Amino acid sequence: MHGLEEIKDLIVPALIARLAAESLDPLLNLLHKYTDQPELILETLAQTSRLRTSIKNAIEEMKIQQGKNPTDGRSWQHRITRTFQKINIKEVEEAVNQAPTKQTEIAKSYGLLGNILIIDQKEKPAWHKVHTEGIVSINPKKKPYHKGHRFYTAIIAGKVSVISMYMPDLNSIDKGLVVRQALIGAKKLTEVKRVLVDAGFFEKSVYSAISLEGSDVLGAVPKNSKVIRLIMSHHRALSHHYEPGIYLYRLRDTEFHLLLVPRPKEKRKISSDHNVRRIVKNYISLAVF
Repeated sequence: MHGLEEIKDLIVPALIARLAAESLDPLLNLLHKYTDQPELILETLAQTSRLRTSIKNAIEEMKIQQGKNPTDGRSWQHRITRTFQKINIKEVEEAVNQAPTKQTEIAKSYGLLGNILIIDQKEKPAWHKVHTEGIVSINPKKKPYHKGHRFYTAIIAGKVSVISMYMPDLNSIDKGLVVRQALIGAKKLTEVKRVLVDAGFFEKSVYSAISLEGSDVLGAVPKNSKVIRLIMSHHRALSHHYEPGIYLYRLRDTEFHLLLVPRPKEKRKISSDHNVRRIVKNYISLAVF
């Protein structure tokens, strides 16, 4: 006899496939309004995303792998571009946000919906000078271009992970608003026990929103001058030994605990000169309520 957890483990792969298939319905319905080949367009876009390449390269890969040549005398890439020129960003946002309802219903019915909310930000560079709807300033330190598209996602993580929110950034919106909307939406679906965010969300409005919503947080903290001082003070107090530490930290009017965690020994850069930069890199800094 299989135990309950073993049974869940057996059905998870099939459930993920069902989640993926049914989540595509709203996008297919949207494409149906503008093209007679929505499935092939979606397949091409999925290949593009999977390979992290251009539509042109994805089409070539499809020809090689599947012997498919998705053209009918006109450029398939041109047809995809023309189709998406007819669709506005609001339509895409609405279609993508229809998927979470189906995902959560299916996951809930199997008792597999989690309670950890992961909020993330994605940026994609853009250099075109026409059809500039939704182009915002992006981080030039990480990206080769100063302008591009930005969107936010929220995912409820558990035995299966389901998207609970998709939000394009059309005008450099405040991240605190993004996080608050993600939390409010996720709480309608499950009991959110913790929010996970990366260092890109280390802003007063974000941590204030999480605190006001009464949720716990585990967030990456960038190593600014204040964090560096705390790390070095902590490390020197331990006679340059690596041990975890926890300290009160205030981000304007929001207070949380700063958790300093040494990296595993095999990943540390050790030197005898007690170099500050090396020591700081050997710690991970996290925010917890």
